[in-house]
Amino acid sequence: MHKLCEADMQDILRIQCDEMCAIEATSIPRPTMYQSCHHGCSRSFYPAAAVGCKQGSQEAAFKNMNAKSQLSCTRYMDIVPRPDVQSTCKKYYRQATKQGRQIGFDFIEEIIEIEWNKRKSRDSL
Repeated sequence: MHKLCEADMQDILRIQCDEMCAIEATSIPRPTMYQSCHHGCSRSFYPAAAVGCKQGSQEAAFKNMNAKSQLSCTRYMDIVPRPDVQSTCKKYYRQATKQGRQIGFDFIEEIIEIEWNKRKSRDSL
């Protein structure tokens, strides 16, 4: 079941990151802030959603998150205005980690609930 959940998270990733980063589309310098937001979001959303799809804890999703966000957002370290661009990347890396895990967790819970109800109704016949 978690493979189905993870596959659906790939489709959801783009939509979630677009929505999450919409505010940065008007931030100066454009489009740099939006790109750094989208980079941070897209790098963390799917791995965090995969943790949620396996009903993993929020702690599991956030494990080593600071080091991973630092590594992932390094490309924005020297882009002006420093450190704003890199901070934006890290901010949305954290936000997408939290949101991705929750969306994955909620999705798998819904799948389990549907399967449970099917089985219950089948057994009651």
